[in-house]
Order: sequence, then structure tokens, then C-alpha cells
Amino acid sequence: MPFFSRRIPSDIHQLESKPPKSLKSVRKILAQHTRVIQDKLSKLERAFYGVGKNYHNEIKKWVKPISNIVETFQTPGLRNAILVQDIIKRSADPKIVFKVDKTDVARLQECHQKVLEYMPGKFKLIIEDIFKVLKFLEKYCLHFYDRNADPYLGTADDYQIMSEKWVKTIRTHVEKITNMAEKFRTVFGISTDSFSPYAREISARYELSKMPFLLLFPEACENVRIALKALTSWLEADENYSSYIQSDISDLDNKKEAHLKNLREFQEKCHQMRFKIHQTEMKRSALENELFNLRGKEDALLVDDEYLQTSANEMKLDIDIKEFRRNELKRNASHMNPQVLTETYDQLTTELSKLHEALPALKKQLDQTRYKVNWIKHRREEMENKEELLQEMHTEEARLEQERDMLQVEYDTMLSTLELAKQIYLYKTGPDTLERIYYDLDKDGRMSRRNNKQEDALDRVLHVTAAHIHNDWMLLYRHLPFHPQRGAATIEADIDSTSRAVVRETSEERAIRALQRWRRFHTRAKVDDLRTALLKIKRHDVLYEVEEELNPTKTGNADDVEERYPEGMDKTLIPFYKEVQRFDQLFLAQKLVPKWTYEPWDYYV
Repeated sequence: MPFFSRRIPSDIHQLESKPPKSLKSVRKILAQHTRVIQDKLSKLERAFYGVGKNYHNEIKKWVKPISNIVETFQTPGLRNAILVQDIIKRSADPKIVFKVDKTDVARLQECHQKVLEYMPGKFKLIIEDIFKVLKFLEKYCLHFYDRNADPYLGTADDYQIMSEKWVKTIRTHVEKITNMAEKFRTVFGISTDSFSPYAREISARYELSKMPFLLLFPEACENVRIALKALTSWLEADENYSSYIQSDISDLDNKKEAHLKNLREFQEKCHQMRFKIHQTEMKRSALENELFNLRGKEDALLVDDEYLQTSANEMKLDIDIKEFRRNELKRNASHMNPQVLTETYDQLTTELSKLHEALPALKKQLDQTRYKVNWIKHRREEMENKEELLQEMHTEEARLEQERDMLQVEYDTMLSTLELAKQIYLYKTGPDTLERIYYDLDKDGRMSRRNNKQEDALDRVLHVTAAHIHNDWMLLYRHLPFHPQRGAATIEADIDSTSRAVVRETSEERAIRALQRWRRFHTRAKVDDLRTALLKIKRHDVLYEVEEELNPTKTGNADDVEERYPEGMDKTLIPFYKEVQRFDQLFLAQKLVPKWTYEPWDYYV
């Protein structure tokens, strides 16, 4: 009963004749063609081994007769086709001294011819089909990511690494089919060490170290299977790539809000700490000025304090002395003249009374002076405490600013990563991405323009515009066209995110980020779009700088430049004509402010 197999249809020619409708259809066609290659491989194996047989049956069929010949001729091994042909030729020589079984020789010759016929000729169509699928995979199943230039995005980075690995695996194993077959035809030959672990395991099982050419076909089939597995893995990964990117976008959006809240908390802490430092510095400065103004008074108070303390001590000593004298008078009253005693006693009593009355006033004055001195001392200590507090505050401020800057960098990186993820998702799901790739409008998975010259010109124009547009970048962004269309609310959200994305950013930096965003989302961006928008917002000065960037004014000798003037102009009017031209250029660049009111002397020449 003849063997019939249903032929698997393939529509891969559609990818060459017209742009694909969607990436899903591309993957479907490539997966379908991968199954076609698998079917071709199965048919090739059936043709080589026979229906219902495999490499075990094939090797058992040849291994014994070839082993007999190797033992008979005592050859170290049949490493190349030249040695095999030499064995066959020597076997046919009637002068040979070895007894060779002609059946074994015929078997060797049949096996050798079969291997040469299939390797690599029969694999030619399979190899072409594999490289055709690989070509379309590399063309359409892109990762749109560059790990050397773009911020880290785990999904895209893994996909890029895996796609590079799959390309290397496919090319290495497919090229190995041809290389091993060609090497077998040369004098260098092959050995079991050159084969994969799969083939070496077969060699060890059937002891094929001296006849490695029997492994060529099983090895080639295994290489094709590995390549097909890599193709299938790539298709499956690309099918899930956009959904993983979408999940990354969702995760980054959620993390962005929490991270922004944390960043704003630290920004608020920094502002509060800065305010506290400012208030403390003002108090310390006020204390410093106050102490500076009290410096002369403090010296006088210290002198007064020393004088009053000395006076109080002397007064106390005087009181003690007079009281002692008065007490002595009382003790010696019997030996003294009563009149002298009375006079002296009354005099001492009077003096003591005056001293007792003066001492509290002196002490009160001393206390007041010391209170003032201590008050100044406390103010100085307060100022020193403020200085220590300021040092602690500056240290805390530096710590908060460091953490805030780290959070700012992380937030900016998160925003860049989120923007990149959205861009990749837009490319993977965009309706015109495949059409642009088909017509070779993109390179290396990037939405580049038709040629590098146009791209460089637009890039230069964007930077010139950003340098001169100042705060009008928001007005310009509202007047720029978008394809696909972006609604007014989305455009306002773009402006808001650009304004709030980075703290302490210059208007030029914000302008270039806004223009680069426009370039990413406007798939047909060109210089004329920017010219039209600048005209709409009446920024002729920026338009002039753009034209100067694209068509710089030539400088050189007066003889080298051909000047043109209106026909029929008198030569005596040429200098005035040049002045008018210069006036027009200055007025267009808004470098000349017209004078609408004149003074009387302006009319005198």
C-alpha cells in the first residue's frame, strides 16, 4: 500500500509580495511554514531510513560490514571520503593480499554513495526554508530595544538576549550541516569529537568512532530540529511579548504613583528643612547683631560689676570693723571716760546705721548689673546653640537632598522606562508598523526616517528650535500635527507630564523633550511640519534660526559672492538698498525694536 501524506500549505510568499496585515498573521504564516519544514524533514528521514524506521535500523544495517572492512585493512578510521574511496579502490585491486568480502565492500560503497547523495544536497531546500523563516523573523518580530542606549526594561532586554541567542543557535546548527558534509569531503575529515552530544551518544552506543560518517545524517536531522525549536520558541516569545510589555506598563504606572508620592514627601521635607534653616539663620544673625551692638556695654557692665563687688566687700569689712570697735567699747567701758565713751559709741552707731542703709542699695545695684551680664551671657550661649543646631540641620538637609536626588533619579528612570515600554507597545501593535518595515522605512527595529540625512536634519532642527523657543514650547506643541491623531486632552497631558517630570529643568531641556516626544508619536514627522507650526505661533525668529541651520549663509570674499539687485536700479541706490535689506532681516529676527515716538532732535539730520 503506497504511503500518502497530506501536504501542509504555506503562504510565506505573501510576505514577499505585499505588506502583511498584522503581526499575528506574520506569526501564523511563519509557524505554518515551520510545520512545512518539519514535514519535509520527516519525508527526508523516511526516504533515508525507510518507512517506519529510524537511525537505529540504519546504523545496524551498515555497522557490521564496515567494521569488517576496517578490521581487515587495519585502518585507524574512515574519517573522510578520500579514505573510503581508497578502501573501495584497494578492495577492487586483484593484487591485494587481504581477503575482503565483496558483499561488505558493496555495502560500504552503497552507504558511502547514499551519504554523499543526501549530505548536504537533500538538505538544501530545508536550509533555504529555515533561513527564509529566519529572515522574516528578524524583519518583523522585532524587540524595538537597544540595551546600550535605552533604559533597562527587563522584558525587552530578555527578549533581545533570547532573540540574539536564537539567531546564533539557528545559524550555527544550520551551517553545521553544510560544514560537516564539506569537511568530510576534504583531507581533514571528521571525528566524533566534532559532533554534538546527541551524535556522540549514538557513536558510543554503536562504537562508530572509526566510521563517523554514519553520524552525518542523524546529526544533520538533529541540527534541523534544534533550529526549528528555536524558530518556534521565537514565535511563541514574540506572541507574548506585547502582553508582557503591557503588563510592564501597568506595573510601572502603579509604581510611578507610589514613587511620585514618596518623592513629593521628600521634596516637602527638604522644603521644610530649608525653611527651618532659614528661620534659624535669621535668629542666629539677629543674636549675632545684638551681641555685636552690646559688646561695648558688656565691657562696661563687667567693669561696674567688679567695682560694685569690691565696694560691697569693703563696706562689709568696714561694718565688721566698726561693730568690733563698738563691742570693744562696751567691754572696756569701765576703764574709759564716760563722755568720750558716749561720744565714740554714738559716732560708731551712727556710722554703722548709715552703712547698713547703704549696703542693700549697693547689693541691689550689683544684682542688677550681674543680671544684665548673665542675660548677655545667655544670649551668647543661645547663639552658640543656634550654630550647633544649624550644623545638625545642614547635615540632615544634605541627607534628605541625597535621598531626594536618588528618588528623583529613580523616578526619572522609571518615567523613561515607562515611555520606552509604551513606545515598544505602540510599535508592536501599531497599524502601520509592518507597512513601514515592508517598505524599508525602518532600520534595526527603530522608527527611523527614510535616510540618515533627513533624520540628522530633523534632529538638528529640533535642537535649534528648543534653544530659541524658550517658554513657548507648550504653545508650539499644541500646534504640531500628529499621525495617528492625538486628542487635545492627551496633548495637554503630554505637556503636563513634560513640565512636572524633572525638577529644576531649564525651558530648553523641557522643549527638547517635548519635541522628541512629538517626533516619537508623529510617525510622519518632518521639518515642514515644524515650519508650519512656528508660522502659526508667529515665531519668525525661531524659523529664521531653523533656516540658517538648514541653509547656512555662505561667507567668503565679496568677489566670490554674486549679489543680485532689482533690474533697472541705479547704482547710487545700492547702498540704501542694502540697508533696507539689513533692516528687514533685523526686524524679522525681532532684534530691532521700532521707535514709535520721536524726540524733536530726531528730525534734525
